[in-house]
Amino acid sequence: MNEKVKHVFDGEPILFPIPTDAPPEIPRIILTSRDQKYRCNFALDRLNLLYTEQGKPNKELNDLREQYLALLRRIAEVVKGEWKADVFRLGFVVRSLAFPSDPVGLIKNTFIREGALKTPRQLEVHVLDRMTWDKLEINRWYRLSSAEIAGATGESKALSVLFDFNTIPEKRYDFGADSIIAFYDRASAYVSESLKTLFPIEK
Repeated sequence: MNEKVKHVFDGEPILFPIPTDAPPEIPRIILTSRDQKYRCNFALDRLNLLYTEQGKPNKELNDLREQYLALLRRIAEVVKGEWKADVFRLGFVVRSLAFPSDPVGLIKNTFIREGALKTPRQLEVHVLDRMTWDKLEINRWYRLSSAEIAGATGESKALSVLFDFNTIPEKRYDFGADSIIAFYDRASAYVSESLKTLFPIEK
């Protein structure tokens, strides 16, 4: 694995002395990039590949898709081709931020019936539905919430939008490297298009 991805995970790997009876979802190995933007957690029953923008986010999802998917393909080829591991469930989570002048008002005016709420200081809307992608049954979460983000000049009002796509836990699939990449390619494109609708562009 290290040879395949060392150009990204160039930080010191972290190995944890985990007891044999520890829960399987606890990471045993963590690989990171020196700038701390990329991290890959290896547990007994899952692998998480994370990208975190340091400081106040300034990139759009489309700026990251190609690099993220290329790295994910290298990892998937090792997991499926060299380790011969079973991959039966996939998930994709994106948290994005926008900085409108009134995030609470934006959520309230878009999703709450007029007169239902007076002057909320914080507001969240959660939506779960189920969809099908080429015979894959998908849970799709949307979570919109007002937030305050700490920065060098103080706190900024923000709109947080979280997308969570995952294949349903009740059904096991048999994913190969190509089908893994196809899922994340489609999910990231879906999120990118949805963000254009959900995030305001103030002029």
